[in-house]
Amino acid sequence: MVVRRAGPAVVLAVCGDVDRDAGDALLPAYGRAAAGGSRVVLDLTGVEEVTFEGVSALVTVLARARSGGRTVVVCGLSERNRRVFAVTRLSDYVTVYPDLAGALRG
Repeated sequence: MVVRRAGPAVVLAVCGDVDRDAGDALLPAYGRAAAGGSRVVLDLTGVEEVTFEGVSALVTVLARARSGGRTVVVCGLSERNRRVFAVTRLSDYVTVYPDLAGALRG
């Protein structure tokens, strides 16, 4: 996972799978991203699969963001991962952009 500043936002670029073990890497990376700004972009372009177990780690990130007064948006979902977000209703709680440029403008 790569954390970098992009204007007023901090981008957390995630690669590989977001599965049941994702929290071990995702939550500390989110902590670094959150320390850098109030708007965090989760760039999931490099994510091959978001499993239903991985959704739990994402929900934890969103809960931490909300309690810390931060905004989290998501970009770069594949069609399969877009369906996972829809089925789990995760997309009801986070704004999803097609790409990083859109997420940074939004």
